[in-house]
Formats: sequence, structure tokens, C-alpha cells
Amino acid sequence: MMKNPVNVVPAALRLTLKNNDIFAALMELYTKHQKHYDAFCYFRGSPDHVRTTDCTIKKGNLVLVPLVPMHNIAVDSTSASRGIDAGTYDDHIYTIMPMAKAPHDGDAWDPADAFVNPYFWVGKVGDTKLINMVPAEIVVKGLTIPVLKNPADIPPHTKLVVFVKPKAAMVPLKNATLKGNEFDENDDAPQAKAKAKASRLAKEKAAVPPAKKAKK
Repeated sequence: MMKNPVNVVPAALRLTLKNNDIFAALMELYTKHQKHYDAFCYFRGSPDHVRTTDCTIKKGNLVLVPLVPMHNIAVDSTSASRGIDAGTYDDHIYTIMPMAKAPHDGDAWDPADAFVNPYFWVGKVGDTKLINMVPAEIVVKGLTIPVLKNPADIPPHTKLVVFVKPKAAMVPLKNATLKGNEFDENDDAPQAKAKAKASRLAKEKAAVPPAKKAKK
């Protein structure tokens, strides 16, 4: 006798339900901690950034939540490295993909009710002495949600920044040291042998005077 399919939750539906759970947790945290979000002003530039206005935010009172539209929560995405890790559940990796910044018209958002999330406007620096926001996690109904918090008081008119490890400088190939079985300039590779032999034969040929024509 076949099993009643009504009692079986399809795998695709389970993924959708988990997406819903993550979105609901993000919305809950965003709603709870948005009391300071009105105290920000945003700047377009190189790069874009967000600053506090004329208020001081006490240590730990600012919690930025990466709330995004539900379709920005990806499952097993090949672009996960560009997103924010939202956890692994049932062997599936969930990633919060950053949303595009809202458009603006001069000093106003267009439309006026555009969704602007300060989480995605926090600047990045490579010096831990300059940061005023740090990554943290909050558990909501069994889901671990990534957030940003302020580890110290933030004075008025301060740019929000978080630490990002600087990328390692690329070493020019000519100065690189190769290890293992990789080819280096001291290897007796077949290509090097062939090239040296061809060069030697060319020199020997050039050193031999041309033969005189025989008299008839």
C-alpha cells in the first residue's frame, strides 16, 4: 500500500518553510531594534556610508539587522561568499544576499517610502582601532541571526564602521617561491632541455663556413 502523500512534507516545501522562518526572525529583530534607526543620515560617495546625527548611542544599544526581502534569502547559493551566513539547517546553507540600495532624487529617497536598511550602509575598515560596530549573533526561536552591535558608546555625527580583514597583497610571479613539484627555474624540465639543444645547434651551424661550390 502506498503512503499517504498528505503526511509527507516535500523537500522543496521544507526549504521554503525554513526561508519563511529566517525572514520572520529577521523581521522580529528589525522591528524590535529599529528605535535608533531614525538617528541616521546617509551619504552617497566613495564609498557610501551612514552616520549618526546629533545623538549619542550608548554601548550595546544599537543593533543592526540584515533584514532583506524574502527572495534575498538564498539556499545553497554559488554566490554565498558575497552574502551573510544565516546558518546551516538540514545540510542546506542559507545566505542573506545584500539588497540593492534604494534610489534617491537629490536629498530625498525615490520613492519616499523606500526601504533603507542601515546594516548595508556600514563602512569597512582594516584597522580594529577605528571600528565602532562588531559582528554578533542573536538566537530567535532556534535560529541564529547575524547582527552588528556597538561595543562602545557612539558619539554624535559618527560614521559607522566594522572591521574587514584586508586582502593579502598579490606577490609578483617573478618573486614568488614555488614549492612541491611545481616547476621553477632550476628544474630540468623537458621544455628547457629542448630549447637549450635548439639554441646550441643554431650556434654550431652559424659557426661552420659555407661549403665552396665544386668546379665543373
